Amino acid sequence: MKPTVRRQYVAGSYRTHTKAFHNRRWRISLTFCAVIIALLTFVAIVTQRARAEGDAELIDINIANADALQMLPGIGKVKAQAIVDHRKAHGDFNSIEDLMKVKGIGAKTFNNLKQLITVSQTVKKKMAVVRTRKLMLTTWGAMKRN
Repeated sequence: MKPTVRRQYVAGSYRTHTKAFHNRRWRISLTFCAVIIALLTFVAIVTQRARAEGDAELIDINIANADALQMLPGIGKVKAQAIVDHRKAHGDFNSIEDLMKVKGIGAKTFNNLKQLITVSQTVKKKMAVVRTRKLMLTTWGAMKRN
């Protein structure tokens, strides 16, 4: 029995291919498609995990503006502005527990937020260093004049 032959016109001449050739080509194509689908699935899973980890980034309540604070659960426009106003009136927060001093934020709201917020001490230290350097420069300038 003769194998099924298919003639294909390629580059000016006919080429003859058997059914086995096309079956092999089909299997290779399916394998290639399966590999591509597996890679896309892997990339989707990795991206999803990266987004989840990125969402877990803490919000610094000493630096965040009202828009950033509104991303926290249970914090709307009014409470976010109250946090910013409290920070302006009383200075930076020393700990995350100081957030409960803001009007409208009680223990229940704080418990929902405490895993999502942080207070940076490095900003305060940098500001203290800048103030100290300015003081030293002005003192040094006054000493040079005398």
